[in-house]
Amino acid sequence: EISTALWEIINKNQVQELERLLTAKPIYAFVRSADGRGPMWWAHEYGRHDIVMLLRDVGVSENHVDRNGMAPLKKESNKGNIGDRWEE
Repeated sequence: EISTALWEIINKNQVQELERLLTAKPIYAFVRSADGRGPMWWAHEYGRHDIVMLLRDVGVSENHVDRNGMAPLKKESNKGNIGDRWEE
């Protein structure tokens, strides 16, 4: 399943692999798992700055919510992890 493959790539911080995959299939950047989370969620969860930037560049929003109504930025800023530290 593509969501599992994407999660593994992000978990392992394989930026070049993700970039290659998204170049071939840009729609993969917008994949969501059953809980409503996807690549942007996982990038924030694991602190993958370069992946967050890559996903931003292809148009993935950090404000889309999961099935519980939480967005990646809101969740992370509540934890004090990433939040708006990555603004460019």
